Amino acid sequence: MVTTKELGRTGRRPGDEMTIEQWNIVLSAVIGVLLVGYGVWLKYVFAQQLGSKDTAIQALEAALKAKDAEISRLQGDTAPAIAAAYSTMRKHANEVTEDSQRLAVQVKQLMRSQRRLDKKASADQLISECKGLFVATDIIDSEFKDIYQQTDSELGSPETLKAVVDGIVAAYQRMNNEIEHRIPSIEAIITGGEGLVSS
Repeated sequence: MVTTKELGRTGRRPGDEMTIEQWNIVLSAVIGVLLVGYGVWLKYVFAQQLGSKDTAIQALEAALKAKDAEISRLQGDTAPAIAAAYSTMRKHANEVTEDSQRLAVQVKQLMRSQRRLDKKASADQLISECKGLFVATDIIDSEFKDIYQQTDSELGSPETLKAVVDGIVAAYQRMNNEIEHRIPSIEAIITGGEGLVSS
């Protein structure tokens, strides 16, 4: 047993002091233990990082699969709708084109009909004027037929002159009567009536 006297004031036995080589060995051992401990800890940290990264990758893969499934579903739903809309739009465009062509043909026909009607209206007006002139000529002829049959010597007599004036007055009266007689027929045609007043 070592006495306190042998330990002295420092509390160590003589010869207990460590040498530099011993200190180097102890420090090398401590550094080795620390490096091994740090290596084990670093391996654990890397394993945790890789594990969390793998978990994140798996979560992202699951989300991508869900998105892919949704995209496929939307494409499946949208493709027929787009095809149907395109078909409807194309059908409508064809109908509009056909309608446009049909209307263009109708407009051309109407323009031809309008030109014919314009020509017919002009011709009808001229025919009406001719008819009016024929009626006036008939009236004058009927009023003056007695005067036309007279000889040249009879034409200068006062009776003939009076017959001419009376014939002119009678012709104007008959023309006015013919006009008044035809006015109701014209009004009936304009307002949509069918019947004409006979002359």
